[in-house]
Amino acid sequence: MHLRTLAVTGLAVVAAGCGGGVDGTPPPAPSRDFADVFGKLDACEVLELLTVGKGFSRGPVSQREACGLQNSQFATYGLALDITQGLAEFESASADVVRTPINGRDSVQADAPTGGCAIALEVDDHARAVVTVRMASEADDDQACQNAQILAARVEPFLRD
Repeated sequence: MHLRTLAVTGLAVVAAGCGGGVDGTPPPAPSRDFADVFGKLDACEVLELLTVGKGFSRGPVSQREACGLQNSQFATYGLALDITQGLAEFESASADVVRTPINGRDSVQADAPTGGCAIALEVDDHARAVVTVRMASEADDDQACQNAQILAARVEPFLRD
């Protein structure tokens, strides 16, 4: 009798996982945490490792696993690790996006809303890493995307597949 109860309960669980929501809409995506997507990756540690000895100092850190480093004579570098939005959301929120594969990973590039250049690297459908570069001098703005591509290529190996 106990085995029969387990079998019926197991079928109910499987059936519940197969259907849509009550009104026919898909059920919400299963919740996941930062470690499920990025492991122990720390945005500031990655940026600091990649800029050691280049005159950068740490800027503000947000709760969204984002970090900024600044070299007042060169540029501000940023890295944000996002577990809730993928490339589609980046593309829909940005103007003039350009597909820019980085080390073979799907990525898109756009002007950053605060100036400079942003590159979003796909981690999965609902996760991305966004690299930003803003040059210290507006006269050097045309270099922001080139520097963002270089930084993104150096960040990409740290991302999980």
